Amino acid sequence: MRRGERIQAWYLLLVAVLGILCKCENLLDVEHFAQRHHVVLNEAHGLGVKYPLSDSTFRYFIMQKEVTGVDAAISDWTITIAQSAAGKTLNPIQRNGSRE
Repeated sequence: MRRGERIQAWYLLLVAVLGILCKCENLLDVEHFAQRHHVVLNEAHGLGVKYPLSDSTFRYFIMQKEVTGVDAAISDWTITIAQSAAGKTLNPIQRNGSRE
């Protein structure tokens, strides 16, 4: 990521959430995740992002936004998901495509 290049907030959040789901524990891990998957994410979403996101990009974004609002929105979303899944059984799929 180069200085002056504008990145949409939803893309930053997408990369951060995907990184967290892949067990990234800090911003440097998220940066490495963004570097490894830059081409695929860029092509999949039709973006013209030239350079992978850096840890300082995520840090600056977090400092500029109201993190408590994002935290509340994510908490509400996870509660909704949990309530909609209540009473349903999740069947894990093995790597070969068959169910356990």
